[in-house]
Amino acid sequence: MSRKFKCCFLAIFCCSLLMLTACTPKKYIITPSTTEIGTTGNTADRTDHTATGTTESTVHEPSDETAQGKSGAVWYALGDSITEGWTSAKDPTAETGYSQFLNKNEAQRWVNIVAEKNGYDLTNHGIGGTGYVRCKENTMNARQLADTLDFAQCHFVTLAYGVNDWKYAVNIGTAEDIPQTLFAAYDGHKELKLAENTPAYITVYKNGTLLEEGKDYVVGNGYLTLMEDSEKGDILDIYNAEESMVTNMSYVIKKILRDNPLCKIFVITPINCKSVGSYGTNWGIYYAGDATNGLGLEDIFALQKAVCDYYGIELIDMTHSSVVNRENIRSLLVDSVHPTVEGHEALARELAEKISFY
Repeated sequence: MSRKFKCCFLAIFCCSLLMLTACTPKKYIITPSTTEIGTTGNTADRTDHTATGTTESTVHEPSDETAQGKSGAVWYALGDSITEGWTSAKDPTAETGYSQFLNKNEAQRWVNIVAEKNGYDLTNHGIGGTGYVRCKENTMNARQLADTLDFAQCHFVTLAYGVNDWKYAVNIGTAEDIPQTLFAAYDGHKELKLAENTPAYITVYKNGTLLEEGKDYVVGNGYLTLMEDSEKGDILDIYNAEESMVTNMSYVIKKILRDNPLCKIFVITPINCKSVGSYGTNWGIYYAGDATNGLGLEDIFALQKAVCDYYGIELIDMTHSSVVNRENIRSLLVDSVHPTVEGHEALARELAEKISFY
């Protein structure tokens, strides 16, 4: 056999051996990570993969989404106690048979679960006991809270109010309260001509501060006259109705979009409530008793939908079509209002699909 033939044969043999080695699957042992479940960074499913050549397994390369992270969108969550993270649980030792508490484990709150699942950068502005109008002592309602926030760097906002405005029978307003006139007042402009159909009662805010008629302004002969000079850039919001859920909801929407015209807004309507009503009225939805001035959650929903329709805001209907329904409300809201830990998880699974921003 010639030397040249031997060299060719040897080269072919070596190439074949290399190809066979490359095609043979590597063997790995998968060692569970010591990282605790529930810590930040989505570590619940993380494992360490160490090649040892003993246990057969397949290690998948991370997808682009896993490797680079998800949306990263900045989310401001405004709402009441359910947004804040209040939870209920059965408690045989309590006189009521249940307990209510602000869940210190933030990872079990619906907003945090959604943020983790969808990769959002969440700031939770939920305040228990509040609504668009209603607020407890030393707290802020939605309008007052919005005035303290700057939405300029926010990608999207969720507004989840209404159950406290309903439960505590505040003025919710009417659909006719939605249209409003926005004035920009400049230096020396103390008198503003009002629209001909302006009603006798109006509500006026200057740079977010509620003005008092007779003290801060007077109305007469079709004009609104400020008692003090305006400065360039002052903004007057003039509502053709008294303060209500409708006017405050409108105000919050306008404040967000004034700060950031590109901000996406999701309005989340209230989940059902079992504190009044019965199975026959689908609990609070179609309740019409004295406890809430004859109003049901259906009335809250209808007005919130009207506001969303007027401004073109996305509405998420959790009143009629959520995991909380006529049959399971006793199990998911054991205190009649706040979801259990499992209820928060169920709401989060549903809302993670509906609050979509990428």
